[in-house]
Amino acid sequence: RTIRITDLLQIRQPSSLTLSPDGRLAAFTLKDVVEDGQAPGGYRYDTHLWVVPIDGSSAPRALTSGPRSVSQPVWHPSGEVLTFVRQPENGGGPQVHALALDGGEAVALTDHPGGASSPRWSPDGTRLSYASSVGHAELLADSAHAEGPAWRQERPGRDPAAILAGAEPDPDGSIEQIRAWLDRNEREGEPRVVDRLNLQGETDLAPEIRYSHLHVLQVAENREQAESLEWLRGWKAGRGVPLTQGYFSFAAGGWSADGASLFVTAALDSARHPDRVDNADVYRLDLPDDGAPESPPHPVLVLASERYAYFAPLPS
Repeated sequence: RTIRITDLLQIRQPSSLTLSPDGRLAAFTLKDVVEDGQAPGGYRYDTHLWVVPIDGSSAPRALTSGPRSVSQPVWHPSGEVLTFVRQPENGGGPQVHALALDGGEAVALTDHPGGASSPRWSPDGTRLSYASSVGHAELLADSAHAEGPAWRQERPGRDPAAILAGAEPDPDGSIEQIRAWLDRNEREGEPRVVDRLNLQGETDLAPEIRYSHLHVLQVAENREQAESLEWLRGWKAGRGVPLTQGYFSFAAGGWSADGASLFVTAALDSARHPDRVDNADVYRLDLPDDGAPESPPHPVLVLASERYAYFAPLPS
């Protein structure tokens, strides 16, 4: 027969293949089309975590199910736990979860207000680094960053501080009152005002600059405890210690073999608006021998270029 439109519903898309530390198993995500009367068009995409023996001794089996899709699977160094990213049951931003292969429910490792993604395990399995985002206004409200960025704000036209100095919002009032009314509406998101160069997100507009920062979560005191998986039983989701800060974005790469450093990429040009910076350099974050740092470590430049954007550095 000829191809029909409904044949598209049978397409299953595997991705994010990752091998277990001992090379015996492969984990991957599988995207399916699922009927859903509440979804637009009556269907939705579900992406779930699967695992399969490399030698083909048994069929692939699903580790997750339901309407909450998963992404970014990463093996714990013990080979007994898979971590991944998905939304928690009570909603909100995506968080890092962990699932033991010997059974049981997935456990949320993080509970970060800005969500959590890009999990990376230290070689001994005692620490987990992840990325979380923070908005420009939220960062300004933090007393540690209240002075604002060094680069010049490129918004044209007016000074919001002057508008809010005393004018009462009124659409039929003076020019100052009209501007105050427009400013209030904008702050409430109606309408959204976009004046960025990089204004397009993946699925929507991105009027506000957001910054990606890295954190580290201590899950075990030593390798033996990490491999025993005792840390996972009774775990309560929390917020890691910040590794980066400020009006910049950082992306995680990989840990050094000794677990003493995390290699990341960033564009740390304080004089230029982030939307005008296309290159990204490689930096090293040096961490304590054990545990998390008391304050964000100073990024050490490893590799730089004015012409290229580096990403995903993986030390051997």
